[in-house]
Amino acid sequence: MLREQLDDLSEEDQFILQEQKKFLDKIFKEQFPDIIEIILIYSQRKQFQELVQKINKRVLKLVLEIMKDKNDFENIFKKLKNEFANEKNSKGVFQREQANTREIIVNWYIVLFKNFDMNLIDTNKDIFITLIESINFEFPSLVQKIIDLVCMLSVKNEEYFRNVMSWLI
Repeated sequence: MLREQLDDLSEEDQFILQEQKKFLDKIFKEQFPDIIEIILIYSQRKQFQELVQKINKRVLKLVLEIMKDKNDFENIFKKLKNEFANEKNSKGVFQREQANTREIIVNWYIVLFKNFDMNLIDTNKDIFITLIESINFEFPSLVQKIIDLVCMLSVKNEEYFRNVMSWLI
């Protein structure tokens, strides 16, 4: 039926529809991950932290409104994983600022996993071991966010809970 509706469109409308799809694909694959990277870089600079928090909230809200399919998130998760593990942003940056950046990343995980189905958990299990391994008790706010995420996911997914517990033991 959808195909029939597409066939009923004029060539110009079909072209516009294809261009819209290309534009959205580019947003999902390139622009959102790049914006997230900029947010994470500037989150490490004290003079921008308040502004970065506001921008981050708006971008996260926009992502939630626009992105509906789990495949849309692939590049965002890749960017978040790389930035969490990457040391390039930590040169000349104090541990506190790096902890702020990691809190933003963990918050993205919390919001994305809270708002989307189990498939996101199943396809991104590798991030949780990295999060747990990175716990630094000097930064209780970050530790609390990581624990909150692990608990939330344990409640949503029993298999995940078993895997985390066996890894911790």
